[in-house]
Amino acid sequence: MCPSCSTTVSEEIADAQKTCVDTDRFQPLPPPGWSPSRLNLGVDTLRKHVTPSEALVHRYVIATVKYKGGRFLHDGSAPNFQGGMVTLCTCKHRMRTSVDSRSWEGRWLAGFSGIPAVGDGRYYLVYLMQVKQACGSHAEMWDALPEDVREAKAADLHRLGDLYRPKPSPGEPLDPASYIPPCKQHSHTDSYAWRNDIVYAKQSLRPPSLLVGDPEQTFLWDHPLISVSFNVPRPYTYGSLDDFLMHLVGADGL
Repeated sequence: MCPSCSTTVSEEIADAQKTCVDTDRFQPLPPPGWSPSRLNLGVDTLRKHVTPSEALVHRYVIATVKYKGGRFLHDGSAPNFQGGMVTLCTCKHRMRTSVDSRSWEGRWLAGFSGIPAVGDGRYYLVYLMQVKQACGSHAEMWDALPEDVREAKAADLHRLGDLYRPKPSPGEPLDPASYIPPCKQHSHTDSYAWRNDIVYAKQSLRPPSLLVGDPEQTFLWDHPLISVSFNVPRPYTYGSLDDFLMHLVGADGL
């Protein structure tokens, strides 16, 4: 029985799960082909690269980011850095229900490592992206992304994929039965967590929006270079991008 949607999982569905194409413990960070011009920027360089904006910035902690050997390692499915576009589809469900899909476009997301990751008492920036598109379901997102991008993120292929493939016959977009289950080693297979990614058990007014970053306004860091001048141990919203940038400091505290 699925604890989030009270749906009986048939043996046929369980048998349909395939072995993952990759079983890597961590997502490649940076992903293959990521532009050096959008990787590991210092504070001053970042301020020059981003497009000025009065849009809100949603800051949160990525609990699945670790720090080993001088680099960040991400063992979660979301944010998903693969395919040349960053997406947020299987994490921060409650945050993604806060506004409707149309209101997400143009806003910014800032994902930080938790304090335990580096161990020096700071939250460090791992990614910053401006939301280019927001979708109301995995089916809508699947249709919206280019084929190579969605295949790089497909949960039925990749252990850390964050996008569920619709079945060939169209179905209800918020019904888990309308999607191919994730591959056997997927990070959300246990406890049927993947079904909660399709239809969020705690949603009230609206389902969580699925978010896609603008590739030209998305930046990644694989080691601790930028932190914040004040620590907020939970999701926090800045009134504008300028406000957010003003509170960033370099690794040297400047």
